[in-house]
Amino acid sequence: MSIDNTVFYTRLGQRIIHILSAHTPMGDLYEVDMRLRPSGDSGPLVCSLQAFADYQYQRAWTWEHQAIVRARVVAGETQLAKGFDDLRRSVLCLPREAQQLRADVVEMRRKMREHLLPAGLENRDPPIFHLKHGSGAIVDIEFMVQYAVLAWAEQYPALAVYSDNIRILDALAHEGL
Repeated sequence: MSIDNTVFYTRLGQRIIHILSAHTPMGDLYEVDMRLRPSGDSGPLVCSLQAFADYQYQRAWTWEHQAIVRARVVAGETQLAKGFDDLRRSVLCLPREAQQLRADVVEMRRKMREHLLPAGLENRDPPIFHLKHGSGAIVDIEFMVQYAVLAWAEQYPALAVYSDNIRILDALAHEGL
């Protein structure tokens, strides 16, 4: 008996989420936030590449395009992987209004810091530096790289080739940015 692809991949996705969010003696393995997908928590778990493209071009928020900077295919059919990579580069190379992009990225970083940085660390005497979420830490570097790609990939498409920070930073340096 065969089942529809959408049903199969939805069930597969649900199973993966179940495994990733397993409760262990040390707590939850991973927190899987299902709100972070097109249409939010109530939307479909899987969609076609064309539906994903339509969403990215028409309704995606800046933070979703920031996520696309780091997105990469880890497994799957070669033709689908190529289609995703082409879509990713196309989305990253869209023209953007610089002031709005800057405001959106700064606002998302502020929200993330408020939500994830333990309160009061930077106000202690002596201050405690949080390597991931503190001011000037890893996530700030991530956001600067994401901003750079979204701001300049239209003019410098080489910025949209790689999904890791090191090679993106190399591409920024190569372009003199």
